[in-house]
Amino acid sequence: MKFGIDFVIKNWHYSTWLVHYLTLQQLERICNAYVKKEGIIFDIGCSTKPYGSLLNMYGHKYFGLEHLSTIHSDHKADVIGTAYCTGLKDNSVDTIFAGALLEHLEEPSLAIKEMYRILKKDGILILTAPLFWHIHEAPRDFFRYTKFGFNYLLEKNSFNTVEIKPLSGFWVSFSEMFLYYIDRFNRWPIKFIPIIPFVKLMLQFAAFILNKIDPKSEIWTWAYIVVGRKKD
Repeated sequence: MKFGIDFVIKNWHYSTWLVHYLTLQQLERICNAYVKKEGIIFDIGCSTKPYGSLLNMYGHKYFGLEHLSTIHSDHKADVIGTAYCTGLKDNSVDTIFAGALLEHLEEPSLAIKEMYRILKKDGILILTAPLFWHIHEAPRDFFRYTKFGFNYLLEKNSFNTVEIKPLSGFWVSFSEMFLYYIDRFNRWPIKFIPIIPFVKLMLQFAAFILNKIDPKSEIWTWAYIVVGRKKD
């Protein structure tokens, strides 16, 4: 794993360092297992490319797309478009990554159809989306996904489901919701005393350990990571 203690040190004060760390672990495993090393990787809904440092290590080209009205003013998109109309040619990319995108789409099935169109034969689709998460990027927050919903969406749009993996168990999901909630109180005068950042760090470390010793709580995962393969 190339994202170890240095990643934690850099991001310790954030509410989401643990979920990003766990996602990076699974994404690296998936890239090693399925991503074509000489291929083209396309990141739909790339935002600030939080996983770009990893995806850049695979294939010979990595680039991302964002829509024109994104709330992320510091986005790092190479292409402006939408998940419904990327502007790319048919059969032009080897791997698509869409992290935390589907919950923000009114018509996710149409986006999956577009992904199918631009993927090459046997191309790989990697998705993440939450099962438990607070409302975010309102009003563009429409859905939450179970593993059965993911499987239905892929199979409906001519993908073989390769794997669907929970990204956590109960303790990580619980800690993330709690930390986002208490972050509201990180204001003056409390903001000048690093109490809440310290609580964030300690609670996420505790959740990380409990997540390992309580693997059967995966039905409470905050999100899933999914791999699909384009059918012939």
